[in-house]
Amino acid sequence: MCLPHPFTIPNDEKIFGVPARWPKAFKVNQDKLSMLKDAAQQVEKEFTHEFNSKIEHYDKKLEPVSRAFSLTSPNLILYNYPNLWDIKAKSASPKKIYMGYCFDMQELPKWYKSIMEKVKSRFPKILIAMGTFLSYRHDVVEKCINAIKDEYPDSFIVAAAGASANKLRRFQAADVIVKDYVPQKGLLPHMDLVIHHGGNNSFTESLYFGKPMVIMPFSSDQFDIASDAEDMGVAQVLDPNSLKTESLQKAVRNALTRESETALLHWKKKLASLGPRYAVSRLLSAINKSGNKWI
Repeated sequence: MCLPHPFTIPNDEKIFGVPARWPKAFKVNQDKLSMLKDAAQQVEKEFTHEFNSKIEHYDKKLEPVSRAFSLTSPNLILYNYPNLWDIKAKSASPKKIYMGYCFDMQELPKWYKSIMEKVKSRFPKILIAMGTFLSYRHDVVEKCINAIKDEYPDSFIVAAAGASANKLRRFQAADVIVKDYVPQKGLLPHMDLVIHHGGNNSFTESLYFGKPMVIMPFSSDQFDIASDAEDMGVAQVLDPNSLKTESLQKAVRNALTRESETALLHWKKKLASLGPRYAVSRLLSAINKSGNKWI
């Protein structure tokens, strides 16, 4: 099962740890990109060596692998991602299942329900969620709150601030909620827009609920996810390290357009038929067709 972006599993053309694609907002320095590729290839070489040493220790009959980060089941790969490439798996080695998303629905706690009832006439209602470790970038979250309130005085903001919650507590008000943790899946149906870092869960959950996005990727597969979202027309993408108030305000305006709504409606309908049950059904079907050789 591949939890992040499908490109995280590198093929002959890709390197683990190096984005396959870059959103338009990022001006990539080719010399530094070359340095990144060299470092990533060295990490892969060292990891593969360590991986093979463990194989040899436990079973000397097993063949060593050439690229440990590329190693997958020979039978099937299950992606926690929608199929954007219309891949037709013609062989059973390996098959690919794109389940679209993988999460349980979440009941909104009573306190949040009462808050959402009080602010239902406010627009736009925006969720800011930068993930567990990227919430340390309180400077980005702070810029977002200030820019939104300047452009939309009647807006309502919920910020999942993680470890930075105390540093951002001064923004707490009737129309700004700052918490270290928020019930994201319970809140999403009530939101008009989501600002996030391009994590797979935030992306697929926002897609499922048909919510426009402003994505600010920081690392890892977030650049690939942001590139996909940009191409799909469901998100505006910004560089968080050179974030300007005017750029963010423009991105929010563009994300809330009818054009974005149309693209999101398409993907919301598509994902409605996918998910964990779909994946299990496909998985059991593949096992049955294999004559239970896998188990």
